[in-house]
Amino acid sequence: MVDKRWFQDRVRDADISQAKLAGMLGIDRAAMSLTFSGKRKMQLEEAARIAEILALDVNEVLARAGVRLPKGPRSVNVVGVVDAAGRVHDKRGAGRVDPTGDMPSGTVAVRCEDRAAVIYGWVLFFVPQATVAGDALERVSIVRLADGTQHLAALSRGFEPGAYNLRGLDGRMLENQRVTSASPVLWIRAG
Repeated sequence: MVDKRWFQDRVRDADISQAKLAGMLGIDRAAMSLTFSGKRKMQLEEAARIAEILALDVNEVLARAGVRLPKGPRSVNVVGVVDAAGRVHDKRGAGRVDPTGDMPSGTVAVRCEDRAAVIYGWVLFFVPQATVAGDALERVSIVRLADGTQHLAALSRGFEPGAYNLRGLDGRMLENQRVTSASPVLWIRAG
């Protein structure tokens, strides 16, 4: 259940209107209202941006939005690092991290260690997929291209058959890419 009052109070505390917040998120004011009233599910990207704009913890934003994850491991392996350009580099054996929420079985994490990145210090949790997960479209995901590179990006259908467009968190676009797998980000712990 969405804690509508909490969101209203945080928006008021930031001295902005709900309409202005919606504009900053790039969504319609009505969509913002539906989200805060629990009639529209908050997207992960929106939660991360709301947390950034209102100087809040993204996990609390998600919890107050009523997002619950199934129970799973208490600690997960860090398998990679994200750079300022949104590229994900394998880094097996980089330690373990404790998620704030419960994670499904098989969850791993990547961490942004690049001080030049907007998401410096963030830890992103996901379950690796062998293909493009059905729920990866329009969600921030760990995306592996046919050339073997990995990117943190939102995935959308490309302009050519079998191709996808990737939109990085910084707004950069990679168009008509051959994607071998896409694993949606389940949870973000902001640094």
